[in-house]
Amino acid sequence: MNCKKCDLHKTRHNIIIGRGETPATLLFIGDAPSTSDDLIGNCFVGPVGKFLEEMRNAAGIYSIPSYFTNAVFCKAGGDPTREQILACSQNVYKNIRENVCPEAVILMGDIAKSIFRNAFAKVCCIPHPAILLKHGGKNSMGYSESIIKLQAMRKYL
Repeated sequence: MNCKKCDLHKTRHNIIIGRGETPATLLFIGDAPSTSDDLIGNCFVGPVGKFLEEMRNAAGIYSIPSYFTNAVFCKAGGDPTREQILACSQNVYKNIRENVCPEAVILMGDIAKSIFRNAFAKVCCIPHPAILLKHGGKNSMGYSESIIKLQAMRKYL
């Protein structure tokens, strides 16, 4: 894929479609690839990816087949704009529909929540792991509630 539907292609190093098992029981959708993701060429790597894995472990969902992606496939210089999201959304939906086929979806962050909240039947919304990590990790407001929400998703599987 060599997408040039929006201006994000001008500064990206890699297109970050996603990683994980396909098809997957759980789909995790974040907002946009981080700088680490862009440089390495994979999503949810580095400290945020490690913290997300710790959250999955704490919630007892680590062994459930999962796939990880973002609302846009290219790193934005901040939050992606509405135009960038709209330009990428067809590619994101196509990948989810054709490859991932999740039973339940975890939306991480405000952007993912605003785009995908009504797109799936079984949805859980939590703060983005980067935000939790920035505000104290396991001691942050929202961490315990996020773990409870992730644990609750098991009943849908």
